[in-house]
Amino acid sequence: MTESNSTVAPPAAAGQRREQMFPTLALDELARIARFGQPRAFAKGEALFLTGDHGIGLMVLLSGRVAITQIDGAGHRSPVAEHGPGALIGEISGLTGKPALVDGVATEPGELYILGPADLRALIVAEAELGERIMRAQILRRTSLIENAAGGPIILAPGNDPGRVRVAGFLRRNAFPFRVLDPGIDGEGAELSAPLQPAVDDLPLVILADGRILRNPSDSELAVALGMVGRADDAPGGGVSRRSRRQGVDAGPRRRPCRDHVALSDRPHLGQSTHRAFAAHGNQCAAR
Repeated sequence: MTESNSTVAPPAAAGQRREQMFPTLALDELARIARFGQPRAFAKGEALFLTGDHGIGLMVLLSGRVAITQIDGAGHRSPVAEHGPGALIGEISGLTGKPALVDGVATEPGELYILGPADLRALIVAEAELGERIMRAQILRRTSLIENAAGGPIILAPGNDPGRVRVAGFLRRNAFPFRVLDPGIDGEGAELSAPLQPAVDDLPLVILADGRILRNPSDSELAVALGMVGRADDAPGGGVSRRSRRQGVDAGPRRRPCRDHVALSDRPHLGQSTHRAFAAHGNQCAAR
């Protein structure tokens, strides 16, 4: 590993933890990864992935630069890091299938290798030392994003609202970041809540990173809205689906369905991917 080629915006880990979170691969390490990944070119301004996307896997940057930013339900966007050549792009959600907590957008055109979840698992098995470094970086990044509530929903409700406690507990059990605002004491919470005029049984309001608003959602509805699972496929009553249990989502008791979903803002669509083969990479593959 060489020193980091990722510019990290505050709050950021320092010292050794920062180097572990944002390593830069040496040329020999890039060569070892090449046989597991697919080459891809990208344009300036292209969205490589957005908050909520699944199955991103791991991206290894060969050239160009990619900015990583996070956005919350109130529309606040903040920088997380900017990656340069040799950097790893991704965190543990790429391996586990959980939704991404950040956006990745190219600030300069370039090329990268992309490894899907299966490719990443194969790399970890075949290249134990390199795989361990990659896994450590991914886990530390996810932990840091959760600590800073990156990409998570905002829960709007008074401090004594039982629904607020329930929703916060569900998200905490599933290691999903969130913020809590009390409209009665938080100015930002009051500003967000005022135009929505929620009734008592609408609480808690849950504002997602893409601007949708859920009114007193059940745990299973929240899991679907956040992309933790697919749509419920079981009996009526808003219960936890069999699919939820299979995918390991820790959902709580049954609740009535949420009353409506309201969009505060539109999210940009995922940028059109551009793909091409690398001649050198093709020759290497053909020789195997």
